Amino acid sequence: MDRAERGARGLWAWFRIPIALFLLTLLAVISWAAASVGFSFYLANFANYSVIYGRLGIAIALLTYLYLSAVAFLLGGEVNAAIYRGATESEIQGPRV
Repeated sequence: MDRAERGARGLWAWFRIPIALFLLTLLAVISWAAASVGFSFYLANFANYSVIYGRLGIAIALLTYLYLSAVAFLLGGEVNAAIYRGATESEIQGPRV
């Protein structure tokens, strides 16, 4: 393997981790948007918090929305961290022969 070929492989290895992290971050944002749309559909059609809780229903709905948003972002962050950790460990160990 000559120097240019090793340089090209090294450049691809350098870009591989940020591209994977970007795609998974995009997946986390899409899951957050889907959770937001799903929750708004649920609130519009099925939940009637004002009957049960009165004026506190708005606060309960807001806290539930914030909880779903936090779960989506934390899940995306955990997956990104696991991929990054796996990529850096494989780089530390070196290529398998």
